[in-house]
Amino acid sequence: MTTRQHKVHTQLGRAAVQIFAANDRMNQILIEHLDPTAWKAKPPGKARTIAAIFTHMHNVRSKWVRLT
Repeated sequence: MTTRQHKVHTQLGRAAVQIFAANDRMNQILIEHLDPTAWKAKPPGKARTIAAIFTHMHNVRSKWVRLT
């Protein structure tokens, strides 16, 4: 790996960590401020509950981290 490639690789790694940290902060704000009854409230139509969406996004991000 050249010095330039190493620098780009390092920058990408730092960016990934920053993105993950920003997502985590948003998740923490949501957890702290969302009314507990809203998590399981049935949305209109065939939409997912907030809890289901939150779980899905957590799993996607966890997989993303595992694969990077």
